[in-house]
Amino acid sequence: MVFVPCIIASSSAVPSHAQDPPAPFKRYTIEDGMPANFVVSLLQDDQGYLWIGTTDGVCRFDGTDFVTYASDARVPGRIIYQIFQANDSLLLLATSSGLAVFEERHERYRNELITDTLLRVGSGIATVSIARATDRRILVSGGYALHLLDRDLRSIARNRVYDKPTFIPNFM
Repeated sequence: MVFVPCIIASSSAVPSHAQDPPAPFKRYTIEDGMPANFVVSLLQDDQGYLWIGTTDGVCRFDGTDFVTYASDARVPGRIIYQIFQANDSLLLLATSSGLAVFEERHERYRNELITDTLLRVGSGIATVSIARATDRRILVSGGYALHLLDRDLRSIARNRVYDKPTFIPNFM
């Protein structure tokens, strides 16, 4: 009988997270510098920057300011499905029109590094997902196949996994 009141008394002395005040929340929009209001993907890189993929390009956020790397001839795929950190200085962007490569150190696109014509930006074929294999090589789904890239982003192998286009959401 004494055991139950002790549990209640000790549990009431422990602070409850449900009673903590809500964390501050700020909503960012195109007025703050984002390329679009619809966010599709996020990545925090090794330097602490937040990369935001939207329905109209990609931007970098340092906690205060946005730097937008707009959709243009180098990134014709406006929708950024995924942002992937390939190494210290290269980001891969899975877009609605191919795989884009962005060099953080020089803040420029290096799409010429992708040699596979089914993955290259401008191919018109969406790349949807990027992952790292256990041996540090990179897997990319796109062009109706699963692609294996080496560390220099050269295509090593391609495995056709489906014949017909599957549904890829178009947010525009």
